[in-house]
Amino acid sequence: MSSQQGKGCCFWGCLSLFVLLLLGGGCTAFVGYRTIALFTDARPTLSIPKTEVTDAEVNEQNRRWQAFQQAIAADRPAELVLTARDLNVLVSQSPELAEQIFFEIENNLLVASGNVRVFQLPLLGDRYFNGRLVLDVAIDNGVLDLGMEDFELADDTLPPELKEAILAGFEQQNALDDLLADTDLPELAARVKRLEIRDDRIVLTH
Repeated sequence: MSSQQGKGCCFWGCLSLFVLLLLGGGCTAFVGYRTIALFTDARPTLSIPKTEVTDAEVNEQNRRWQAFQQAIAADRPAELVLTARDLNVLVSQSPELAEQIFFEIENNLLVASGNVRVFQLPLLGDRYFNGRLVLDVAIDNGVLDLGMEDFELADDTLPPELKEAILAGFEQQNALDDLLADTDLPELAARVKRLEIRDDRIVLTH
């Protein structure tokens, strides 16, 4: 794969950052330092599927995105449909991300599975989030709406009451919106205008 193909584009970079923020910061927002060891591990433990791609597939993905960008710039109606395969082709362009994240779309929700190093702490050392997040992602009239429907740890050791408290905390305090406020995603959402997940596909429209 050429270096140009590996660069991707702003949208792919923002989407990858979105997942890294959720995996890296989201699950610690309401539990505090003393409980970090309950939901992180000292090493990666989840088996991440490897996505084999061709240069032709990457080129076609970039062509479709560029056409969508051009339509946005010209303020023309446009639609871009992405499958989970498309997202994993994106991730494959970064060797580091490819070892950490794998996407699926299930029941009109985005599922991100990963082994992501989230901390390097005194005494604890490196700590990894190993598991999967189930996300409800939408854009309506240019406004980004994010929700975490569920998450699972690879070793399934998190007490149910703590898991429920974390999910409730995200819902009540708009934690996902706060995590992404300083990224390019709100601006991107305003340009895209609409995103919905339907029939196991992400559909972006302008």
